[in-house]
Amino acid sequence: MGLDGNLRLARQEVHEAWREKDRVELELGSLGEELQTLGLQRQWVADAHGEVKKKLEESRKQMEEEKRAQVWLRGKVSQLEEQIQFQIQTQLKGHTYPCHTSTTNP
Repeated sequence: MGLDGNLRLARQEVHEAWREKDRVELELGSLGEELQTLGLQRQWVADAHGEVKKKLEESRKQMEEEKRAQVWLRGKVSQLEEQIQFQIQTQLKGHTYPCHTSTTNP
């Protein structure tokens, strides 16, 4: 192989190297964009997770408040039932009912 052949081979290798460099740069650009997209998705998921966690905590607090309200209401109902029973008993003791006796005349 002569000098022209070596020069042609060297030019071809340089051309292939440049094509490979361009391909790698394009691939790096695509990977960079993909990493950026994944970063944005990860941030979105993290934000959504934080929001869900916040809402869950708020729901737990509301449920605890409702449980306390139910306990209070049950106590109040029990107290009112006792008062009603007491008033009924007081009313029954305060009234005397006449006895009905039947008398028959021959």
